[in-house]
Order: sequence, then C-alpha cells, then structure tokens
Amino acid sequence: MGRIFDSIHVGKERLYTLFDTGAKNSFISARAAAAGQVAELAGRQVAEIGGKRHRLRQGCFLEGTLRKRHVVVRAFVLPEIGVDGDGRPIDVIFGADDMQNYGIRLIPKEELLDLSHFQRSFVEF
Repeated sequence: MGRIFDSIHVGKERLYTLFDTGAKNSFISARAAAAGQVAELAGRQVAEIGGKRHRLRQGCFLEGTLRKRHVVVRAFVLPEIGVDGDGRPIDVIFGADDMQNYGIRLIPKEELLDLSHFQRSFVEF
C-alpha cells in the first residue's frame, strides 16, 4: 500500500495532488498557488508537515476539476510540499476535510480514489 496521487486540472495547469486522510487541511505549494487566487492571512497559523514547522501566511482558493468533476479547494500555501517516492514534486495535499466535503474515499490496497460517492452539491443544516 502506498500513497494515493491524482491530478487537479486548473485551466492549463495540471497539479500533482496527494490525497491524504492524515491531513485535516489542504495545502498547496507556492509555485502551484499561482493557478488559483492567493490572499494574505490576517492572522498567523502554524502547521507541522513532514516533520517541519511552517508559518502559514497565505491561503489559496483553487477551482478546477478532478477527473472532470468540479472541485474547489481552500488550501494553505507552503513554500514547497516535497516529492513523492519517485522524486516528483507534489503540488497539492488534498486534506480530509475537502475529501469529506466531496465524498471522496480512498482505496489504499489499490492506491485509487473512489469517486462513486462524489457530492456535486452541499447540503447544510
């Protein structure tokens, strides 16, 4: 079993994305954030990712498609995220909150996304 990757398409950009149930929030590299709308954060947040402590100074509103399904991701911007096992740079960490919002599930044994419960609308009470 390994980590599960796919791509989010934003305009002409193809962002290599790690789907991580261990991360509550979503994160995006500074380079990839150029594909979305970046805003400065008024307050300072801190996150620990990969054993490193990061001060979060920006957020990114990213709108694109995941396997032709519309997604909106609110992500914290990091200078960089890291690389996968083959040395490929990771652009986005798609966190558990966003996966839950869209009904995205993981199939770890097969290293696949399960989009059979994908939510196209949100119901709030």
